[in-house]
Amino acid sequence: MKEDLDIELEQKTIYETRANAAVDNLRKRNILAQYVSTKEEALLVIMDMIPEGAVVGTADSATLLQVGVFSAIRRLRGLM
Repeated sequence: MKEDLDIELEQKTIYETRANAAVDNLRKRNILAQYVSTKEEALLVIMDMIPEGAVVGTADSATLLQVGVFSAIRRLRGLM
């Protein structure tokens, strides 16, 4: 329905505005931050941040697990 699409677009706009405000505040504190709209895009950005040959320490993170970062690192290391 058109009304559902309007609400979804409005929610997306609100979330994006909030996320960009958070990114701006993090950058003001010299923290590297970037907004992406999908988990697929997030995975590409994160993996691009890791230099080849780097040692990566991980802790428990539901977000990194959901995005697929741990699996991608294991694939790069040939552990899967």
